[in-house]
Amino acid sequence: MTRLALLGIAADGPALAPRLAPCPEAADAAALLAHHRQVVAEAEAGRFLPAPWGIAFESPASADSAIDRHALILADRLASLGGGVEWLLRGTLAPEIEAPETGRDFLKARARRQAGQARLAAEAGARAVRLEAEGSRFVAQRKRGDDTLDLIFWMDRGWTRPRLAALLAGEAEGLCWRLTGPWPAYAAAGLAPLFLDRRKPA
Repeated sequence: MTRLALLGIAADGPALAPRLAPCPEAADAAALLAHHRQVVAEAEAGRFLPAPWGIAFESPASADSAIDRHALILADRLASLGGGVEWLLRGTLAPEIEAPETGRDFLKARARRQAGQARLAAEAGARAVRLEAEGSRFVAQRKRGDDTLDLIFWMDRGWTRPRLAALLAGEAEGLCWRLTGPWPAYAAAGLAPLFLDRRKPA
């Protein structure tokens, strides 16, 4: 039996309904892209909580059952989305170019790295303040190892990439920032913590 990938959860009138698609056997790049394109299409069709890759169910009934268990939380999240989109700003600390040869060099390199991590956190905080001042309703930070930090934010659809890039401009020595988006509300929906490893058969 083919498992069903959860694309997300839509509002069908007063009820919540899962949007499901056949789950491919292998999670390759083409499958990930196809999943994302289906999520985008659903998100553009109406109010929709998108699901990240990796949430699957054995049947439509098991998906319905899982949604019923979290119905109040899901309805609240769906109501709060509005008409915005997510953007992701990734800050990365430049790696050390030379390997330390002595204990003293190692300690100096570690001190530089710790100082860089502190600058990365401070710069991310400053950018979050700018975003909130411009009306971002959702700002979250996510560490991806000690040297990379994601700032995920929620903005009105009217914000273009050039406008956001200008708002977030400014470089700090040894740091690199990369803006990607717009994305469906993957992080704002927060479905992974609710459903991953919590599936039960109907």
